[in-house]
Amino acid sequence: MKVDILCMGRLKQGPQQELVQDYLRRMAWPIAVHEYESKKTDASLRQIDEDRRIREWRTAHATFWVLDERGQSLSSSEMAGRISTLQQNGTPHLQIAIGGADGLLDPLRREANLLLSFGRMTWPHQLVRVMVVEQLYRSQQILANHPYHRDG
Repeated sequence: MKVDILCMGRLKQGPQQELVQDYLRRMAWPIAVHEYESKKTDASLRQIDEDRRIREWRTAHATFWVLDERGQSLSSSEMAGRISTLQQNGTPHLQIAIGGADGLLDPLRREANLLLSFGRMTWPHQLVRVMVVEQLYRSQQILANHPYHRDG
């Protein structure tokens, strides 16, 4: 399954970028990270600009997940199970959107097949990107019965 991570904001060189690259190197699944940084200074205009960019990246046949603090909180095993179900159903493409500092517009959130939360806390988008890539790697390892993930 192909995975796209659609990110608002650019990840600068440093520890977060190194972690993302480390997990991407380990992945067996093809993963593309798309970055966009809006130049709009007004929050509402920035959200509209980011919404437009995500819609340009969206693929009609892809399953679409959105990271949102109001979304569903899954365990790592549950996320791996969701990915396994997608694979078993022949889903060729998963796209995961990470919004900017002001979040994503409601119409785009409503289009998501899954609103996914990493808890009710607000996380910087740079850390969320690391967390998404790590959880994708963990899901891959769970599905391969690799000892990277330990329940319990």
